Parts: sequence; C-alpha cells; structure tokens
Amino acid sequence: MEDRPVQEGYHRPARKKKRAGLPAFFLAVIVLALLAAALLRIWLGYRSGSLAAGDITVLRRGLPFGVGAAGLAAVLAVAGLLRKKRRRGFAAWGLALALVALVLFYFWYESNAVRVVRYKVKLPEGFRGFRIVQISDLHNHRYGRGQRRLLRLIQAERPDMIAVTGDMIHNEYTAHALTLAGRAAGLCPVYYVSGNHECILPFCGEFYAALRDRGVVVLDDESRILTRGGSRIRLIGLSDPMSHEGLSGGRARRAAAAETLKKLTVGDEFRLLLWHRPEMFADYADVDLVLTGHAHAGQVRLPFVGAVFSPGEGFRPRYDVGRFTEGRTTMIVSGGLGSSNIVPRFNNRPQLVVIEGE
Repeated sequence: MEDRPVQEGYHRPARKKKRAGLPAFFLAVIVLALLAAALLRIWLGYRSGSLAAGDITVLRRGLPFGVGAAGLAAVLAVAGLLRKKRRRGFAAWGLALALVALVLFYFWYESNAVRVVRYKVKLPEGFRGFRIVQISDLHNHRYGRGQRRLLRLIQAERPDMIAVTGDMIHNEYTAHALTLAGRAAGLCPVYYVSGNHECILPFCGEFYAALRDRGVVVLDDESRILTRGGSRIRLIGLSDPMSHEGLSGGRARRAAAAETLKKLTVGDEFRLLLWHRPEMFADYADVDLVLTGHAHAGQVRLPFVGAVFSPGEGFRPRYDVGRFTEGRTTMIVSGGLGSSNIVPRFNNRPQLVVIEGE
C-alpha cells in the first residue's frame, strides 16, 4: 500500500483548550458566599441580642483572618480569569487554600463564640427576678486566660445562683474546669452535679473535693432548701447514673436514679432539679423545673433537620436543646460549652443559659 503524500505546510488543527480560570472563579464565588453567610449569621445575632460581649472579643481576633482569606479569594478570582497559564494555576491553588482557611475559621468561631440563651420561667413569688446561670458540658474547654471571656459573660448577667450540670471535665486534666468553678464561686453560690464523664474517671472523688475547696456546693444525691422573700425552693441534685458502680446496664442504673429522685422529692416546696441527662424526662413527673445538658444540642445541626445525634438518644434526638414541657414539669436543656470528641460543632455555637424567675 502506497503512503499518502503529506502536503507541505499542513498542520493538524489544535484542540480548543478549556479555560482553567472559570473553575477558579466559581471556587472564589463559593468562598465569598460562605463569608457572606457567616457575616449574615453574626448580624442576625447582633439584631436579636444574642451576640454577647465575649463574641466581640472572638470576632476582633478572628474576623481579620476570615476577611483576609476572602480578600485573597477575590484577588485570585480576578487572576484566575486571566489567560496566562501560570496565573491560572496559582489562582486555583490559592483559592483552595483560602477556602480551607475560611472553613477552619468558621469551625473555630462555632466552637468559641458563646451564645447567651435566656428563658423566663414561673418561680415562687419571692423568687421573681431570681437569675440562674447554667453551665454545662465544659469538657475542659478554655475561654481565654483564666476563663476570663466566659466569666465576663457570667458576671454581666448578675446571677443569684450558678447551676453546673455536669461534664466539666473528661480526662485527667482539670485546671480549666477548676479555675472556672473557683472564680464563679466568688460571684454567687455555685451548685454542681456530676456528668457521665466525671463518673467514669478513677479520681472523681478528688475532683469533687477540689470543687468543695473552692466553695462549690456538690450535690451528690441530696437536696437543699433555698429561701427568698418568704418563698422556698427545694434544690435537688442527682449524680449521673454512671455513678452507681454496683449496677451494670443502663436500665438498672436509670431505675436506681429514678428511685433516688423519689426519695428526694419530699415536702410541698417548688422543686428544682439539677441533673445531667435530658433523655430521662419521663422520670421527672414530680419536679417543677429541670436543668440538664449532655446532648450538646446534637453537636452537628443541619439546616431544616436539626440535631443529628446525641449520646443519650442516638440519631435525631428529641430532647436536644431548648425548653420542653409536660404536665407540671418544665425541662431546659443546655447546648453546652465544649466538645467531648473530635467532631467539631457545626451550626451550633456554645451556650450559656440564663433562667429568670417571673
């Protein structure tokens, strides 16, 4: 077979190259959209009054980082639309880094910007205006040197009482929790009940002793009477069911805790219960007000879905965060202040709960 002659000067048509700047441009749009969503969330918090003084400190330190990342994204988006190949490649990598930086800033903000959540509840006549600040699920989290950011928020609320509903720690390191407890006790009376993370540690007794040394009242399956203006409240504190060492299995521990609660609900005073677990709401029928935590508001909260998982109820928990009422009993579940695992908070800022009597 004869070879076909090749015509001199003939060149195969070059394939049209895809423009690499467009993906970089769209990536920049995503980065800027995320920043806009974060700023909108902050603005809505400011308008609703939930953006507290501690948030301003967080924003002052972290927002320049986020804005700088967005500015870099905008510059690189313009560079990505240019035709020079080197600039397009630089734009794509730069935008990817900017996106990562912005996502990290978002998770950092979600884990450190405390949101103050306020509830008004019916208390006895003499306790009108009585303010309770609830601290729950700190998990050794640090809010500035000496916990000063969190303490400023607490002090600004002028509490008459601080209720700590468990899980201040979850490993052998206790310094941050004890610092917060000791300095909070200098503001007003502090009452503490254990969570599951304290109960499973071998040195929990030493931790309780350290709390008492700092002026904290540890309620270990016991009650106290609070008096004000001629009215009385029976304050009940239950230890976490994990503290029942001689029992195995969740049902047996729950039954033992419910039996202890029955023994403590004596008298005809208003009953205020501090307990760690909201999933045991059915056992609170003889109590007027319950303050709990444990669920971390689901840790991850998806838009239009809500909480994904809680340690007490599993997937799609019912008692994740907020106020719940059944019969005479009102239960308030705190979203908590820390995290107990590597999963970061998503759409779920830490909470400092404030309850005011009316």
